[in-house]
Amino acid sequence: MKEISKILFLVTRSENNIFALKEIYLSDLENDLCNLVLEGNIDDTKAATLLYNCSKAHPKFKMLKSRVKKKLYDLIQLSQLEVFGKKNLDRKEKESLESIYKGTILTYSSEMLLGEKLLQKALKIANSYELTALSILATEKLKYIYAQFGNEKSYKEITVELQRLRQLKQIEDEAYDIYFSAKLELNKSITSRKEYLPKLSPQLNFLESSWNNTGSNNIFNNFFKLKIWLNELAGNYYNVIELVKDSEDLIQAGKVNEEIFDVLYLKYISVYAYLRARKISNGLRYALEYKSSFDENSNNYFAFMENYFLLSMHALDFGLAYTLLEEVEKNPAFLKIIHQSKERWNLYRAYLHLVSPQTAKPKNFNYNDLVKAVPVYSKDKQGFNIAILILQFMHYLKSQDIEAIIYRIDSLRKYAGKHIVDNNNRRTQVLFEMLRLVVKGNFVKAEVLSSTSELFSELKVTPPPGDAFGEIEIVPYEHLWAICLENLI
Repeated sequence: MKEISKILFLVTRSENNIFALKEIYLSDLENDLCNLVLEGNIDDTKAATLLYNCSKAHPKFKMLKSRVKKKLYDLIQLSQLEVFGKKNLDRKEKESLESIYKGTILTYSSEMLLGEKLLQKALKIANSYELTALSILATEKLKYIYAQFGNEKSYKEITVELQRLRQLKQIEDEAYDIYFSAKLELNKSITSRKEYLPKLSPQLNFLESSWNNTGSNNIFNNFFKLKIWLNELAGNYYNVIELVKDSEDLIQAGKVNEEIFDVLYLKYISVYAYLRARKISNGLRYALEYKSSFDENSNNYFAFMENYFLLSMHALDFGLAYTLLEEVEKNPAFLKIIHQSKERWNLYRAYLHLVSPQTAKPKNFNYNDLVKAVPVYSKDKQGFNIAILILQFMHYLKSQDIEAIIYRIDSLRKYAGKHIVDNNNRRTQVLFEMLRLVVKGNFVKAEVLSSTSELFSELKVTPPPGDAFGEIEIVPYEHLWAICLENLI
């Protein structure tokens, strides 16, 4: 039933599809099954009982499910055009692919003149939007037609073009391999990121040279993103802001094709860079401006909203943070995002409850259970383990649970000794030491202030670490320290 539910979610996002699905395409029983799935909270056992008064293993229920799945998959093509084809590039890729398919059918049905016409159309679109794989496919089909026609001139011309495209494809494939290999490595642990960092510079040099030699927007996409990652890993967020501006200038100058370049990524990374560079007001301004550019049903939207939410938390605008949190959690597509993303949003709500309990009432999860949980966001310590440890300490400090605090400060010490062993994440080292002195000072405010004054001064002037060395602060450490002091005696 999960498979039917997922496909239904996709195809029913279009009003035209809903009409085709319910009024034309399905039989009464098939329509009833879809309605049950759309209403939610239905499994195979319940559906079989309601529709046939039989078990889910009965052949007639299995056949019903099979027919519904087939018809829903047939509608995917329409939904792809109407739902996902919001970018012109997506629509043109689909148009070119369909023309190749139809042209091929005509060619092999002895209607080569009609097939050539469609294949030339497909080739023109593919070349315009640098869809190199489709350009090669259309060119190969045209080469076959000219060979059958005995058109030597066209055959030779298309052969030269095919050779050029294949050479370009080989270079683009190398660029893609570098890009996706880097993406895979950078999604691993913080330790893996640090180890991979030195490998990025030579890869960037290759991509830049390949872009300059070919002018391929596909390669520029990979080069730009990899260069962004290098600066993020090193903590050079001001450089990221400048890179975004440089790419915008290239688009304005016509050196980069806006139709092909991932402009949505440009908006996402711009907001993220302002967050990490602690230029919060600028980040909030651009987040508000760019928000409508993201499809609310897409993973990109939820990733963007995380940055928007974190900006509001760093601005200490907890009312805005609550509004954004509610908007995300009420979005029907929230149920479809991956488990790790849902965990992060739970953690965000917990932090919002910590810093502004009157604003964010915990719901749909047990706040105390989350606070008590052992950090499990990633086995190899990537993610928000530091944030969880700090949240636990702050929670028990607020509730004056001394025994739990002592246990948590020991966890902080062990974690820092194992995972924060260099000065690249100095802000976390400083905060951990300050929290240790809270316990050593017996929670007496005057004594704690005296012993931590120099550390707090250091914290205020220490920049955040790069992505290779630390996690994002959900709330600025300076504000967490202020809350900590409020709970001392």
